[in-house]
Amino acid sequence: MEIIGQEPSKELINVETFDDYLMMTSSQVHKNIYALQTIQTEFRKQRLHGFEKIYNIERKLRANSEPLRKRTVELIKKIPCFWGRIMNVADLNYNNLGDANAIRYLTEVIVEDMPLTICFLGDNKTPALSVLHRVRFIFQPNQLMKTTEAVKIISYKVCGWNNPEMEMLEPEVETETPIVWMPGKDPRVSRPFKKRNRIEGIASQQQKVIPSFFHLFDDLKHEEEDGEYSQVIENQKEEDRRMQFKILMGFVNEFVDQAISYFDESIPNRVHSEDYFDELDGIEEDTDEEFLERMEEEEIPDHLQNPPDCNAQ
Repeated sequence: MEIIGQEPSKELINVETFDDYLMMTSSQVHKNIYALQTIQTEFRKQRLHGFEKIYNIERKLRANSEPLRKRTVELIKKIPCFWGRIMNVADLNYNNLGDANAIRYLTEVIVEDMPLTICFLGDNKTPALSVLHRVRFIFQPNQLMKTTEAVKIISYKVCGWNNPEMEMLEPEVETETPIVWMPGKDPRVSRPFKKRNRIEGIASQQQKVIPSFFHLFDDLKHEEEDGEYSQVIENQKEEDRRMQFKILMGFVNEFVDQAISYFDESIPNRVHSEDYFDELDGIEEDTDEEFLERMEEEEIPDHLQNPPDCNAQ
């Protein structure tokens, strides 16, 4: 039944499925739908290509800023409880005394942006780019930890259907290097009192898991974990993974690069001064117009060209 050219009917508006809609419309309508999907796919490729360029520029900027980062680390070591205050301002303070004792030894947080890799979404047909960050937490040698470095890996995918910086599809969090605590020093475990073991007749310590910033280093991808915490670890939920991802992305996007803005909350987190942009005018870089022209002239890489399957046949 073809109704193209007729006024939209209630049946067509209220049709249950897209296939039913196709059955009620003409081949010309099908061609129009396919053309619209092709345009949308082109938008996706352009967004993905733009994300790839910006990401690589930011990677290069971070690499070129290594001397500044080293100088920053040396200064932070001379500022007591620097990262502890940042976590307090960022609402990551759980009022845990064990946390406070351990966080004061945190001297450096390093974000490493890994090269983008070509992949597909979970449907195995939608082209995407996989984004991966390594976040390294460096501690001074101390009496609480056997190790002085913890590493988390976060990854997600972008396919360009929406603003790629907002997509973050299929997020994953993994603990590459956990913190190994000295016996009795794990801030994730409380020891509020001792009770007598009726069977053995000896005093045993009652332990329980408590809120702690250091749950960020829980390995949610693997069931087993070495050390004291493995005895009291609870079943982890998807909500825990989402929270870890959110906190770690905070370090990637804000806490590290804008650390002083969190340490001193009176400083704006983002630069609004017109003088700052006036200084940039003196740098010999492309103008916005020239940059856009170059992007339009460049060809989209082959690995971003493949459109997803079209439903309109």
